[in-house]
Amino acid sequence: MNIYVVEPGDDVDGISAKYGVPAGRVISDNQLIYPYDLAVGQALLIRDGMTAEAGREIRSNGYAYPFISPWVLEQTLPYLTELSVFSYGFTAEGGLVDPLLDDQWMIGTAFRFGTRPILTLTPLGADGTFDNRRISAVVRNETSRSRLIENLIRVMKEKGYQGLDIDFEYILAEDRDSFTEFVQVCADAMHREGYSLSVALAPKTSADQPGLLYEGKDYRAIGAAADSVLLMTYEWGYTYGPPMAVAPVDKVRQVHNGRGNPQKNYYPSAEFEEIFRKIWTELHESDEELFPDENIVKDSAIYKASPLHKLTDEQEIAKIQILD
Repeated sequence: MNIYVVEPGDDVDGISAKYGVPAGRVISDNQLIYPYDLAVGQALLIRDGMTAEAGREIRSNGYAYPFISPWVLEQTLPYLTELSVFSYGFTAEGGLVDPLLDDQWMIGTAFRFGTRPILTLTPLGADGTFDNRRISAVVRNETSRSRLIENLIRVMKEKGYQGLDIDFEYILAEDRDSFTEFVQVCADAMHREGYSLSVALAPKTSADQPGLLYEGKDYRAIGAAADSVLLMTYEWGYTYGPPMAVAPVDKVRQVHNGRGNPQKNYYPSAEFEEIFRKIWTELHESDEELFPDENIVKDSAIYKASPLHKLTDEQEIAKIQILD
């Protein structure tokens, strides 16, 4: 690990080339924001000697209707981890409604490309319409709920699906707790059979955001129960909305991450000192020579030049005045 202090004329590409590390790693480790401008005197953390396997893993998912062009699907699958087939519906009694077209060919094609086929469940009825009253009927009735889960597992086994994605929108606020329980019961049932469970959620920009898309879902509880959640940040520029990109960068950045924490931070800023102290204490107890006392480390010049060191308000003001 190295600490590099930015000099006049430096840029991310040049610094990464100097140390022989990927530019993306420098950007990620230092939480740089596009267009990655650097300030003279800025301290950058440079991690070298790491293999590619130590980097982040990306999971990619794509929704597709059974009427998708086979050619388009085959061109897309090499880039997908999962293919969510859209969609199965259900009745108020817990019966399962098949897609309008056969989905077996999509499952077979997904396996051929090493992609996991996922069954997508929506509140679509036999009449082809979405209805949140149908959601209420199932999540509030234990018999209907159990019957629906049994039907899901039966079809998943018969057709070869590898997981379930629950995509319920416009859930009534009074069904919030019942829907959470439905997700928890589904997760337990899927896990017993070796399947994964994901839930699609509308993107929120605040914890108490009002609206039919948000009030019927307990984001924290659902996130704890499911294996993963999909924030539907593609909905801003949808077909019938105002003209804009499908997922504008500024909109995506506004999405609340569920911890009351700005997106640019990987931890709540107010808790940084406690997190650092806990980790360093454990390291110090394991090897006092390699990891000296915390106060010694924080008084060192290397620490004060690193991204871990947070300036006081007075120091931030002085920094701005110097740079101006």
